[in-house]
Amino acid sequence: MSRAWLFPIILGTLVAGATGQEAQRFAVCAGVNEYRDFNIPGRTEGETYAFLVAERFANPEIGAVPMDRVGALAGGQASLSNLVGALEFCQSAAAEDEVFIYLCLTLVASVGEDGQLELYLCPYNADLADLPNTAITLRQLADYVAAIPATKKLVMLDASPWDAFRAEGTPEDLAVPGDVLEPLAASSLVLSAVSPGQKLNEAGLARPLLGFCLTNCVTGFADTDPPDATVTVKELVGFTKSTAERVYQGSGGEAQTPTLLGGEPSDAMVMKSMPPEPRCPAGMRLVEGRVCIDVFEAPNLPGAKPMADINQFGASGWCRQKDKRLCEPDEWEAGCRGPDGLQFSYGNRPVLGACNIGVMMGEDAHAERLGSRPYCVSGYGLYDMIGNVAEWIGSNWGSEETTVDHRGASFRDQRLDRFDCTTGGPKHPVLNADHVGFRCCADPR
Repeated sequence: MSRAWLFPIILGTLVAGATGQEAQRFAVCAGVNEYRDFNIPGRTEGETYAFLVAERFANPEIGAVPMDRVGALAGGQASLSNLVGALEFCQSAAAEDEVFIYLCLTLVASVGEDGQLELYLCPYNADLADLPNTAITLRQLADYVAAIPATKKLVMLDASPWDAFRAEGTPEDLAVPGDVLEPLAASSLVLSAVSPGQKLNEAGLARPLLGFCLTNCVTGFADTDPPDATVTVKELVGFTKSTAERVYQGSGGEAQTPTLLGGEPSDAMVMKSMPPEPRCPAGMRLVEGRVCIDVFEAPNLPGAKPMADINQFGASGWCRQKDKRLCEPDEWEAGCRGPDGLQFSYGNRPVLGACNIGVMMGEDAHAERLGSRPYCVSGYGLYDMIGNVAEWIGSNWGSEETTVDHRGASFRDQRLDRFDCTTGGPKHPVLNADHVGFRCCADPR
C-alpha cells in the first residue's frame, strides 16, 4: 500500500446559517507541517512544540474539546471510533507551561493505491512504518464527522512527515495509481486549507511554519459541486496550496482573518438545539458518561514521575485537595477496559513492552515518567492503567474491613498475563511502597 502522499487533517464542526435555519457543516482541512524541523533559539524541542500549541489556541473562539474516545495503537487496532482527543489536554498543559506536549497523539492520513483514505494514529515523532492502520473512505469520514456533537466545537488532529510545499514536492510527485478519492457530497464535507505561510518571525524561525492554524478551517469547494463529485490527489494538493496562498498573504507573516463558512465565529460555534453534555475538568476523560478519570497517574502531568511511596489515606487526601476522589473498582475497571470492554487497556492479548510490566529477573525495573509508553493507553485515553505503578482504589477489598483494593499491577510484576483490567488485590491502607501510586476520579459537571 502506497504512502506517497501524507497530509494532516483538522476536523471541525460548523453551523451554517445562510438559509435562516440552523444546519451543520463539516470541514476537513488539508495542509502540511513538520514540527520536528523547527527549533526556536533558546528553547528545547518540547518547549518549542508547547509554544506552537499555545499559539494555536490563542484564538478564544475555538477551544479544542476532546472527542469521546482516544486512539490506541496496540494490537493493530486503529479506527475512527478511536480518534484521539488529546489536544484538549495539550491545551491545558501548554497553559501550565508544561513542555511535554510531544505525548499528544496525532492523526496522519494517506491515500492508498485503491483510492481509499488510510488513517494512522501515532505519537509525535513515531516511525510511521511501524504503525497499524485502517482504511476508510472520505464518505465514511464525513459520516463520522457528522456524528460529532456540535458542542465539541473543534477537534484538531495533525502531523505529517511529508512537506508537499517543498520545491521538490509537486502534486505530480504525490499522485498514486488510482488516486481518485471516493465520491463525496459537497453539502456534507468541505475540503479546506489551513495556514501554510504562517511565520513566527518573533521566534526567530527562518522558514514558514507549514500547516499551522491559528484560526479555523476556511474556504471550501463550492456548494454548486455535484453530490457525486470526485477529488483527485493532485486537485486536493493544488486546492490546498492555492487557498493557503490566497488567505495567508499578509506582510511579516501575520495571518489574515479568514471568512468562516456560514457566518461569524460566534454563530458558527454554537448549536443551540444541542443539550449540554457531561463535562470533565482538563486532564480527565469521561468514562461511560458517568465518571471522570485522570488521563495519567498522579500528579497527572505527562512526563512527570508518578507519585508513589504514599499510603491510601495520603492518596485520598491529595485527590480531595483537587476536588476529586479515589476511583471505585467498577469505575477504574471501566476506564481500563475502554468502550470495547478489552481485557487489557490496549487489547485482548498481553503484549510485552506495551506497558511497564513484565521486566525479567535481573533487568532494571523502575517507575517510568508518565506517558512514556504511547501504546499503553485505553480506549478512553487513559495511560498506564496496566503497569508502571499500581493504583490505590477508594473501597475495601471484598468484605475485609482492614484492607483496601489496589489495581493495575506495577513495574515489579513479571507475569504480564496475570494482570489485566479486572485484576485487583488487598493491601493495608497505611502501607506505602515505591511501586504503588494512584490516580483520581471525579463526578462529571
